[in-house]
Amino acid sequence: MPITETRTSFKAVYIPADPKVPVVEVTVPIVKDEELSAMTDFVKKHLTIYDEKRKASMDEVTKKAEFDAVGEQLNKMIAERPELSNMTVTEDMIRQVYSSNSVDNVPLLVNNKANGFTTVILYCDDQGIAKKLPMNERATGLCCAVKKPVQVLGDAFVAMAFDNDDDFLRKDFTIAELDLARPWAKMALAANAAKEANAGVTPSGVSTVVRGGKPAARAGAPAPTGPGAGKVCGEGHLGCSRAAPLRCGACKSVNYCSPDHQQFDWKRHKAECKERAAKLAGGSA
Repeated sequence: MPITETRTSFKAVYIPADPKVPVVEVTVPIVKDEELSAMTDFVKKHLTIYDEKRKASMDEVTKKAEFDAVGEQLNKMIAERPELSNMTVTEDMIRQVYSSNSVDNVPLLVNNKANGFTTVILYCDDQGIAKKLPMNERATGLCCAVKKPVQVLGDAFVAMAFDNDDDFLRKDFTIAELDLARPWAKMALAANAAKEANAGVTPSGVSTVVRGGKPAARAGAPAPTGPGAGKVCGEGHLGCSRAAPLRCGACKSVNYCSPDHQQFDWKRHKAECKERAAKLAGGSA
């Protein structure tokens, strides 16, 4: 029998990027029939208010540079996707993207039967890199603590839900849940560690995982030791100082500390990977 959501609100945790601002619990309203989008809508409103203040303090030269950067990103996206070859980037299109705010979802705990179909997700600004937002050290630290090495830029929120693919129920995520001894954190750490250990690593230690993703980093990473100690993870673009024994299986020129970091660096590495792989193939022909 389907579960019916009767709550009108739930609690989530707000982690500001500014370390001087305390972490607090927030109450998120639930609009009828919009339980799934409640958290995303809440975060988007927060990002919109923040972005309006941010742009109000910028000079015209900086605004123009950001605007042009959005246009370059759109043209690059079209160039990488043959099905969009007939599309032309217009100023109106750039303006629409530049003025909008999108939310990135980072699954810290993925729902499954073993964890009671509990999911814990971190929400942040999807355009943090383009906006040059500061790294959120506390949110980044939380991600790394559960083996989800994502570099979080700007403000972040964390929420919990029950999701068995048939029913979706919001659950309260309080400040107390930030304790890594909590059940969700232990399950997330175990699941993400297992995924990292089993994901696409050949016996020779060369990673074969090459997928889309976002740049990542690990705050306070230890100095690299062991295999890959002489290699810089993601050629220094990820801000990671761990040993990088895994290598891109296509171009064989970029090393990573883990499959997750390779995945998150793919958006940046994709274009150069194709070029380097082509040169590699030409040189061995």
